[in-house]
Amino acid sequence: MNNRILHVALVVLIPLVLLCSQSAFAGALRPLARLAGSNAADGVGEADSGGLATNTGAPPATINVMAAPYKAKCDNFTDDAAAINTATAALRAAGQGSLQFPPGRTCLVLSSIDLTGFTHGDYVDIQGNGSVIHGAFAPAGPVGTLGTIAAGSGGSDATYTNVPLTGGSGSGCIAASLVVSAGGVRSVTLSGPCGRAYVPGNTLSAASADIGGVRGFSVPVATVSGGAVVDLLGSSYMRIHSLTVWGDSTNIPNVGLQHGRIDTAALSNADGNVFDNVRTTGAFALASELNFSSESTEWNLPNLQNSAPGPLSYALIEDGCNHFNIYSPFIAENAPVDKQQSMAHNDFDTGVFVQSGGGVPIWICGASDLHFRGGYAYNVTGAVPYGIALYTEPGSHNWNYDFNIHFEATALTDIFFLTGPTAAPSFIGFRYADHFVFASNSIIKTDSGVTSATFYDVDMHLANNGNSLGKILNTPSTIGNSTGTVYLGSGFPTSNWSNLTGPIDNGSSLGWTGVTDGSRAPRGEIGEVLSAGGRSGMLYNIPTPLTSLTLSAGDWDVWATIIVSGEITTQVNFTQASISTTSGEISGIIGQFVTTIYQNSTPFANTSYTMSINPYVFHTKGETIYCNGLALFSVSTINENCLITARRRR
Repeated sequence: MNNRILHVALVVLIPLVLLCSQSAFAGALRPLARLAGSNAADGVGEADSGGLATNTGAPPATINVMAAPYKAKCDNFTDDAAAINTATAALRAAGQGSLQFPPGRTCLVLSSIDLTGFTHGDYVDIQGNGSVIHGAFAPAGPVGTLGTIAAGSGGSDATYTNVPLTGGSGSGCIAASLVVSAGGVRSVTLSGPCGRAYVPGNTLSAASADIGGVRGFSVPVATVSGGAVVDLLGSSYMRIHSLTVWGDSTNIPNVGLQHGRIDTAALSNADGNVFDNVRTTGAFALASELNFSSESTEWNLPNLQNSAPGPLSYALIEDGCNHFNIYSPFIAENAPVDKQQSMAHNDFDTGVFVQSGGGVPIWICGASDLHFRGGYAYNVTGAVPYGIALYTEPGSHNWNYDFNIHFEATALTDIFFLTGPTAAPSFIGFRYADHFVFASNSIIKTDSGVTSATFYDVDMHLANNGNSLGKILNTPSTIGNSTGTVYLGSGFPTSNWSNLTGPIDNGSSLGWTGVTDGSRAPRGEIGEVLSAGGRSGMLYNIPTPLTSLTLSAGDWDVWATIIVSGEITTQVNFTQASISTTSGEISGIIGQFVTTIYQNSTPFANTSYTMSINPYVFHTKGETIYCNGLALFSVSTINENCLITARRRR
C-alpha cells in the first residue's frame, strides 16, 4: 500500500495558551430555583417554596397532552402552551414517566414549553410520535443586538463606559461603552447579551447626565437572546424521541430547543440528555438548537435547520462560554456571561445542519470532546461563507474537536472561521474528514482580531478537491511542526499550501509508505512493529511497572500479554495489568486494563494464568508506554510477566 499521506505539522509558532482545568463535578448539586411566574419588568417571578419534585417510587406516569385534564387541541390553530405546560407540571410532580404527543399532529404554542428542572431522580421520556410543536412568538429576553441609532445632540464628545440603558419592557442592560462624537451618540457597544425581558422593537435610551448631556438619543432592540420554543434548561437525563420543533416565519421565536446548566458548579443538572430523531425546521432568530454547557449529550439522526435571515442566526450553537447569555422564563440562570464552563462529551451521529437564511450552520465555543460522526452541514446562501464559526474566549476549552462531516455549498470560501476576543488561541486535538471539499480559499480562516493560532495533534483527511482549495490556514502566521497527518486525495495541489514549514515526509510519492498485510514494515512506515518484555515479583496491592516500550510520534495499536505465576502455596484473590503512559499506574480507561478475579482465593499450585489486553490506539508525540501490574494475594510469592507490542497505524 502506498497511501499518499502528507505528514505535516500544524503549529503556528506562538506560545501555547494555558488552558484552565474543567470544574467537572465541582461542588454538590444544589436545589434548582424554579420560578412561579413571569414579571413584566425582568421576566423573573417568585421562587416557589416547594422546589423540585423527586422520584417518589410511584409507578411511572403516562401523560397524553390531549387527554383530560390537559386537553391540548394540537390543531395548529389553538394556543396549546398552557395545556402542554400543565401536562409537564404533572409529569414533574410524578417524578417519572412519559409525556405523549399525538401522532402526526401539530401543536401551536404562543409561549415557551416548560421542560426545565428535571434532575437525575426524574426518569422522563418525551414521546413526540412524529408530532410538531409550532412556535409562533417573538419572546422576551436579554438584548442581543441593537438597531440604527438616533444620535441626539448637545453632548460632550467622549467615550462613556458602563452606561445603564433605560426604556423598553425589560431591565438591567448596561452598555459597555457609548461613544459621543459631534455632540451625538455614534456607537453603542454591549459586552454581550444583557439584561432581562426585552423584546425586539423596544426603544432604549440613557440618562442625559450619563452620556455627557446628549439629548434625544435612542436605539431600538433588534434581537434578543433566550426564549426557546422547547426549554430544557437545568434538566438532565431526558429522552426526547421523534419530535419536530417548527419556528414560525412571521412571529419568529428566538431559539427552537435549548438545554444546559443553570449554575457554575451544578454539573449534574445538564448532562446525559438523549435526542433521538429530533428535528427543527423553520425560522429561529438566534438558533434552532442551543446548548449551554450540557455534557454527555447524545444526538441520534438530528436534523437541525434554520431559515431565519441575517448573518447572526445558526442551526446549532454549542456554547461552553455562555456567550449568548442563555435565558429562561421558568428557571433562574446563575452562570456568568462570556466565561468558560465545563462542557465535554457531546456527540452528533449522522446529522444534518442547515442554515438557509444567511448565517453559518454551526457556532462553537469551548465545547471539548465534541464529535460529529457523519452527516452534512449546509450553508445555503453563502452570505457568510463559512461552515463553522469557532469562537474562543480566554481560557476556552478548545480540546478534541472531531468533525467527520461534509460541508456543502458552492459559495463556501472557508470551512472553519476562527473568531472571538482571543488573539492567539490554541487547539489540542483537531480532526476533520471530508470526502469532497467545497471551500475555495482555506480550511481554517482567522478573523481580523486573531493574529495567530496553534494547533496540536491535527488530522485531516480530504479525499477530493471540489473548489480549487489551496490553503490549510489563511493567516499571516507560519505553520510549523506537530504530530498529525494531512491526507490529500485527488485534485489537491501540493505547491501552494501556504504557510507550511518544517519537515514533510513525502519520499518519492508525497506520503508515507507501509504495509497492510500483517507483515512488518521498515522503521517509520505504517506497519512497523516494536515489542518489549519484562517481569517483576509483586508486592501486595502495590502497582508495579513490568516493562516499557518507547514509541516515536504517530498513531500506534498497543497490546499486551501478561502471564501470572506463583508457587504451590500462593493464594490469590485477583490480579490486574494495564498499559499506560505513566509508570506504575493501573489505568482506569476502558481498553487499557484487564482484571482477573480468582474465586475463594484460588491456589496457584505451581501453575500460571494468562491475561490479555487487546489493541488500544495511542496518539503519541513520542513517549513511553508502560505495562504495569497489580496483585492481591496471600502466602508465598507471585510474579507477573508482560510482553507489550505496538504496531504503527500512521
